[in-house]
Amino acid sequence: MEESRRGKQTAAAICGVLMGIVFLVSGGWKVLSPFKTGEVLEQAQVPAELAVIGAVALGTIELFAACLLFVPQFRRAGGFIASALMIFFI
Repeated sequence: MEESRRGKQTAAAICGVLMGIVFLVSGGWKVLSPFKTGEVLEQAQVPAELAVIGAVALGTIELFAACLLFVPQFRRAGGFIASALMIFFI
């Protein structure tokens, strides 16, 4: 019973770190090249005046979610934010 629980915790930790890496890379890309990301958002029918601001905001939120996913005490909060972002992107 204890081994099963420990295995689930290890799997959850690995998945949390992997998702953190995904959000770290995607958020970093959005923050480091907001104009290119803004163009992509414009193609997704976001108004032009909000595109660059939206790119920076989304990138910052993604980086914040990634940081939360890396810390075990905040992994659940990071998971909620990451899930909300994924739903938003769909």
